[in-house]
Amino acid sequence: MYIIPGRMRFGKRNRIKNEGKCVVTMMQKIQKFGGAMFTPVLLFSLAGIMVGIGTLCTTEAVLGSLAAPTSINSQMHALAAGK
Repeated sequence: MYIIPGRMRFGKRNRIKNEGKCVVTMMQKIQKFGGAMFTPVLLFSLAGIMVGIGTLCTTEAVLGSLAAPTSINSQMHALAAGK
């Protein structure tokens, strides 16, 4: 959106009024983009936590005999992975 030259004054909600036309400021664009990126960032962090928990459940050093290749837990993980 182009800013029309002329007398500018600040209006409501940090918008600049230029002869009756509202112009969106750069700060509002950045805030809108930041709000849109909030949910994907949360989903990526939760997915990483789930991968970490899944790795811990298949590590024999952490769970001992429960994560052994012959245990039911290990066989369920292999079935879910499609092996």
